[in-house]
Amino acid sequence: LGRLQHLKVLNLELNNLTGSIPQTLENCSSLANISLGSNQLSGRIPLHLDRLPGLQRLDLWNNLLQGPIPASLGNATRIDYFSLGQNFLSGAIPPELGRLSRLQILRLFTNNFVGSFPVFFTNCTNLQIMSIRNNSLTGFIPPELDRLVLLQQLRIQSNFFEGSIPPHIGNMTSLYYIDISSNRLSGNIPRALGSLANLQELYLNNNTLSGRIPEEMIGCRSLGTLDLSHNQLEGPLPQNIGSFGLTNLTLDHNIISGSIPPSFGNLRLINLDLSHNRLSGSLPSTLASLKNIQLAFNLAYNSLSGRIPAWLGDFQVVQNISLQGNNFSGEIPESLGDCVGLQSLDLSLNRLTGSIPSSLGSLRFLVSLNLSMNDLEGRVPDEGSLKSFTEESFAGNARLCGAPVNRTCDSREAGGNKARIIIISASIGGSCFVVILVATWLTLRCCFSRDNPVAMAEGDDHAEELREYAGPLMSFTAEELRNITDDFSQENLIGVGGFCRVYKAKLNKEFVAVKLLRLDMAGNEVSKSFFAEVKILSQVRHRNLVRLLGHCWSSQAKALVLEFLPNGSLEQHLKGGTLDWETRFSIALGVANGMVYLHQEFDSPIIHCDLKPANVLLDLDFQPHVTDFGISRIAQPDEHATISAFRGSIGYTPPEYGNSASITTKGDVYSYGILLLELVTGKSPTSGMFGITSTLQEWVQDSFPLAVSKIVDPRLGSQSQYYELEILEVIRVALLCTSFLPAMRPSMRQVLNSIAKLRCDQQLK
Repeated sequence: LGRLQHLKVLNLELNNLTGSIPQTLENCSSLANISLGSNQLSGRIPLHLDRLPGLQRLDLWNNLLQGPIPASLGNATRIDYFSLGQNFLSGAIPPELGRLSRLQILRLFTNNFVGSFPVFFTNCTNLQIMSIRNNSLTGFIPPELDRLVLLQQLRIQSNFFEGSIPPHIGNMTSLYYIDISSNRLSGNIPRALGSLANLQELYLNNNTLSGRIPEEMIGCRSLGTLDLSHNQLEGPLPQNIGSFGLTNLTLDHNIISGSIPPSFGNLRLINLDLSHNRLSGSLPSTLASLKNIQLAFNLAYNSLSGRIPAWLGDFQVVQNISLQGNNFSGEIPESLGDCVGLQSLDLSLNRLTGSIPSSLGSLRFLVSLNLSMNDLEGRVPDEGSLKSFTEESFAGNARLCGAPVNRTCDSREAGGNKARIIIISASIGGSCFVVILVATWLTLRCCFSRDNPVAMAEGDDHAEELREYAGPLMSFTAEELRNITDDFSQENLIGVGGFCRVYKAKLNKEFVAVKLLRLDMAGNEVSKSFFAEVKILSQVRHRNLVRLLGHCWSSQAKALVLEFLPNGSLEQHLKGGTLDWETRFSIALGVANGMVYLHQEFDSPIIHCDLKPANVLLDLDFQPHVTDFGISRIAQPDEHATISAFRGSIGYTPPEYGNSASITTKGDVYSYGILLLELVTGKSPTSGMFGITSTLQEWVQDSFPLAVSKIVDPRLGSQSQYYELEILEVIRVALLCTSFLPAMRPSMRQVLNSIAKLRCDQQLK
């Protein structure tokens, strides 16, 4: 290699190269780019790479390199990309690297570096990313850090830094990602952090921070994720916390006291964890507004009291409700049976009384239930999903009976609830006449509405717009949709989202899917989502995109009628299925085909904006069909849509979608890369295992390519060995798709070509 005097780019990434990096590389005087990452190279970094006058990129990450970083690299002053992460490098980081004035990307993560914080990097004033996480660095975070005014990502977690967080960080207004978790930091959270208007994610968890959460954090108007868990924070929660704009809030394992502020109801949370604190009082009624919460509603192990509110039943898409270890009293609300997406419910260690509502049996996704250590009584219902739970779920309730608790119900216990029913029936009997009158009036009004087009079509100003988009599509009335879905019965419910429910229906002897939008959401939101989806789906015709058959727009129902895909969503199969590699690869190929069609087959690209496994449906042959175009955009050459009007999904949204970032096709490429990583690993980017110091991408990078067996979905078994090279290439493509800088991501056409070529190569073998 040393003879190639005119060689400018040496890219040998993602091979199985062994041995040491040849010293003769220093003779390739034209070299500007050395990319040898993801190999098995060992030995030391060559001493005199600084003799390459044009060297701009040095990428040696994910190898087996040892020893120190040569101090002479500080003379290679044209370097702007410096990545030595995930090796076995050791010693102190040489201060000579502070001369790299053009440096923009610095990645030294996951090595064995020691010494104090490398303060000399504050001379590299063009830095945009600093990642020195997972080392053994010590000392204090220097106040001079604020010289890095262009820094966007600060990743210094999992070291041994101590002392306080310097308030000067508040001057680094370009920051949108900070992770200082898992260190030994103490003191208060600086109020100056409230000056970081572009900050989107802040991780300060697993330290020994104390004091209160500063109200000045309201200034972080872009902040979506805040993790302050496992500290020693105290005092009440900020009363203005509802103005923070958060979607993901994790404050567990602190000593926060007082009541939950009513302003919480103003947040648009998809995840809330306040567990293991000292909160008290009842749940404010304003929390009922958090009905779009998806991942967890966790208030466990506090001192909360009062009744469990009935409005929890409005949390229809939440997966986990944890209220254990409090002082809640009264009965379990029947309305919890409306939490149709619930997978885990824990109400143990409270003072709950009364019977177990049979409505819990209708929660068909429920896999974990804990009602133990309360004062419940009567027969344990054995309907629906409740049949699968054993005595452990009901232990410590001496007055329960029935098969799950191995205690026969005598006549008095079996009928224990009848007396209450008679009393309740008598108490409401006097109101029946009024109810009948009201019901009659509503029926007459409804009938009148059907015959009166003005009353029927709420805001009929949309009718012309609908006709323009929908063209020859079938138009349905609300009554027709009720008929084909058996009045939107629970038995036909096949999916729940933040804005809709999806029902299976039979139309002309064929099954269809009815996507019913929630009328209780803001009218604007429903209308925008509805018309965006009709507009997109009425234009597209592709085998890997879901097909729109018809629509309904009235005061009683707003719905889309779509083709029915019998094998459900990719998300369902990744969570609980056994997809083989051939099927996974076919799904990856099909989704890529659909996305290329959206991005390149129209005058203006169609940007999906919410690509994820939940939005990939599978037909009878497990071929994928991309769905849910409710927030999609048709890009215009002069249009710069920004995140301010955008709602994606946590874990799949690209990092650049900040307040000033334009929505582009490269955002879809990022989301597709995350989907590929899920296909390979079986892990979701929102999994709890990534909630503290890592992400799905970082977890994969840490094992790629030498320890891929640690990250490949174990359900693939021996297939992971047979298709090893194919899986490695899919991971490589996925990591390219999820590159931090959009310009470094391939187009969907390039992605499709790479994946299709893999299958051709496999067939040739």
